[in-house]
Amino acid sequence: MVSSAAELRELTELADLITELASLIRDLNGLIVGLMKAAAGDCGSAERTFTMPPELAELARAHQELKAEHQALSARLVAASGPAERTALRNGLAALTERATRAVATAAAAVAKQESWASGTAMDESTPMGGTGGCPPAR
Repeated sequence: MVSSAAELRELTELADLITELASLIRDLNGLIVGLMKAAAGDCGSAERTFTMPPELAELARAHQELKAEHQALSARLVAASGPAERTALRNGLAALTERATRAVATAAAAVAKQESWASGTAMDESTPMGGTGGCPPAR
């Protein structure tokens, strides 16, 4: 199979977009892990179980869905043989990247809220994730 320079550039661009999406998904994973530690009250103590707040559970589900869809799009990139497949792949990437960006923004806002709550600064009246998460002050 011989590809034109334009097709190779397009495939390279699509591969770069998939790589950027993977980075967003990794960022989301890191934010979720941080929120889970905060919700569990991770202060260097022994591991314990906790009830995952619904917002965090939803983010974890979104992360798993995004990760699975990213893997599917990566496989489609390998199999893309023509302009129609590449256009469909680009459209799928755009939609998935938008969803991943929203999920990262939601997780980042939750982290900021948790950090604000843990530092004792004023917040809105809603209960922080984890309810009683956060570390007690050092003595």
